[in-house]
Amino acid sequence: MMTTAYSELYLDDAMNNLGDMVDFAVHDLGYEPDEFFNWFISSGIASRFEKGIDINLAEEAVNRACQLIEELGCGTVLNGMLDYYPQKEEVQKI
Repeated sequence: MMTTAYSELYLDDAMNNLGDMVDFAVHDLGYEPDEFFNWFISSGIASRFEKGIDINLAEEAVNRACQLIEELGCGTVLNGMLDYYPQKEEVQKI
């Protein structure tokens, strides 16, 4: 049995999100998988996944993703954002 500092729910979500990112980058944007992973690792995002991402930082992450989409010319970013997260989650420090 493996013990981690984060919940199994986080791990499932993180794996699904990473899979979705790879799928989008490769199939929708046309990047090679190695190219995507080099960007992913060099951006520092990989270390954040490793340490556990604070769900309360979702808005910051969305804004950064939109910035990159515009900078790389991968699409058009629209104004506004919908947030369906019901409440802020208290971060547990270990």
